[in-house]
Amino acid sequence: MKQEEKSMASKGRVLEAAASLFIRKGYEETTMQDIMEESGLSKGAIYHHFAGKQEILSTMIADAQMKVNTFFQEMEENAEMTVKEKISRIIRYFFDNKNQSMLIRNRWVEKVPYALVDTVRNGNAFIAPRVAGIIKQGNENGEFRCDFPEELAEALLLLLDVWLDPVITDRTADEICRRLEFIFRLLESFGTQLFGPEDMEAMKRMYAGYAAEGDMKNGRN
Repeated sequence: MKQEEKSMASKGRVLEAAASLFIRKGYEETTMQDIMEESGLSKGAIYHHFAGKQEILSTMIADAQMKVNTFFQEMEENAEMTVKEKISRIIRYFFDNKNQSMLIRNRWVEKVPYALVDTVRNGNAFIAPRVAGIIKQGNENGEFRCDFPEELAEALLLLLDVWLDPVITDRTADEICRRLEFIFRLLESFGTQLFGPEDMEAMKRMYAGYAAEGDMKNGRN
């Protein structure tokens, strides 16, 4: 194995070990010593790649963002699925994404400077145009009749990524579900029923699950 490949492999081991620990112990309780023991790498090997725990988390966020971007591009370019099938697939992607869930549960926007700003910028610059493209496909094939695909895509991302982010807004599970109902009604008013009944229930379970964890931590259970 070439040196560059060895370096990438050891970096991957650090990220994999840290992700496992963040899920089991939480970001705050995980130490660099824990990551050394979990990965089986020396202190020098880990610090060769990362200055510390925060940089490890920053790399995880950047990797997750890149994968999300690729996924949305693939969805927009997929010519075999209907738009509603694409939307259902997108929801399942986030519902089943363990790394995304881990980042949210570890309150990632509080740990890495400018993480939220970078995410919003990426959403506006890359993901929103992909979502707008999908909505336009729905217009073309008669699934929707949306006159503002770009604007609706940008607004939807802000509502889901910021307004409903359980790290940013400390809401109960019931409050989250009520706001999701508002989003569904808003989409209907624009002639764009992106989410079917099963999609809506999946989103409620996902968001309410995060909120319920916050309820327990804040003594509201």
